[in-house]
Amino acid sequence: MPKIRLCRKSSRSSWRKGSMSFFLVGINNRSAPLEVRERFFVASKDLEETLASVRRHWPLKGAVILSTCNRVEVYCEADNSIHLKDLLGFLASRPLLEKYETYEKEGRSAVEHLFSVASGLESDIVGEKEILGQVRQAYLIARQAGATSPFVNAVFERAIFAGKLARRKFDLFQEGPSIAGAAVENARVLSAGLEGKNIFILGAGLVAAALAKECALNGASCVFVANRTIARAKELAARFDAAALRFDEFYDRLDEADIIFCATASKHFVLKKDIFQGNRHTEKGVIIFDLALPRDVEPDIRGLRGVRLFDLDQISSGDNYSRPVTDEIRALIASKAEYFFKRYLWRSGSEYGQARWQESRPLRPCLS
Repeated sequence: MPKIRLCRKSSRSSWRKGSMSFFLVGINNRSAPLEVRERFFVASKDLEETLASVRRHWPLKGAVILSTCNRVEVYCEADNSIHLKDLLGFLASRPLLEKYETYEKEGRSAVEHLFSVASGLESDIVGEKEILGQVRQAYLIARQAGATSPFVNAVFERAIFAGKLARRKFDLFQEGPSIAGAAVENARVLSAGLEGKNIFILGAGLVAAALAKECALNGASCVFVANRTIARAKELAARFDAAALRFDEFYDRLDEADIIFCATASKHFVLKKDIFQGNRHTEKGVIIFDLALPRDVEPDIRGLRGVRLFDLDQISSGDNYSRPVTDEIRALIASKAEYFFKRYLWRSGSEYGQARWQESRPLRPCLS
């Protein structure tokens, strides 16, 4: 009589050591403080060069670097033997300090994490609207640089679709919260309203534009936009009935400020302790929100009398959505990630997908 044993249907490829897999390694605001994360931050303009450097030093079939104010994550298709923590440490040109935790995921877990990130579920401000655009931008830069693989392309395209789906399906996500909105709301509460307050916005990029919009929506009437390129400051100021300043003009008028929002792309501090020493903020008081990474404001400013400084890790937004809503969205995203992993890859003929599909199938009795 033949023996009965449990087995899986054989596939054309096997999941073995040395085969390709999909990995994620990252560091975020839950695992490391701001001063550590900014060492790993990669500006958008530097992503292409950084990807090229990473691929010269590491045998990656495809890779995308997602670098935002709260996280730096490397997604890659690579050989199983790759050492992920060393790969992340390479971005900072130094070993990763052991006391700060990284997170590493592989296969379906990495896919589901990316889907959740794109949907705003992994953000401190749940449902934030910027992250989907950041995921899309990171992917497009990597693809245009020739750094992705067909598999990585498929994962990111489906993750972006999942992020859009979450916003379409749940009306609350249509105009989701943002870090700029949270900062302006914090400023409004701390200063008992924005009307009549002198508000200075440093920078003229996307975050600065979001800050200007939020200030206008909250009744601010005395808003100044300062930027090293005065043309960009004027362009942004004109959109929200604000005034434009050069940086040197801002420094001359610093003692007029009630609230300062910092959102430049500078690699160095634009507000240092010595700038504030000797002005009237010791009596008047000023609130500063630093939304930049790397930081715009020297941390030692906190020691000055009359100055209150809040960085990215200190800006709170409260609970944006109820737990039943976020749980429903998480279930939706998890199901989309599961479908992608088990169906899409198998049908695409991917060696990786076929092997993992076979591993995920339940054992069945067969004859031997």
